[in-house]
Amino acid sequence: MIANVPGGLGTSTLALILSENKPLKALALNNVVASAESLKNKTYPMYKDLYLVHKQQPENQNLATFLSFLSTEKAQSILLNTAHLVVK
Repeated sequence: MIANVPGGLGTSTLALILSENKPLKALALNNVVASAESLKNKTYPMYKDLYLVHKQQPENQNLATFLSFLSTEKAQSILLNTAHLVVK
């Protein structure tokens, strides 16, 4: 909706803007541009931590497959390209 309103201003996440390829620009804060790099080096002041919590031995095979995928280079690349910093 933000992109459809001329001069629109609203809240989102850099990850959402990047993953959905939205025509939006995240605002710089303290002259620091929002980017995966500025999040990684902790110069961009606004971020939130996300956690994936699961049983050690998932009973659901689809979940087990997804968890295995998350540790692949392809998954890591997707996450980094959408400003998700990966911590194992």
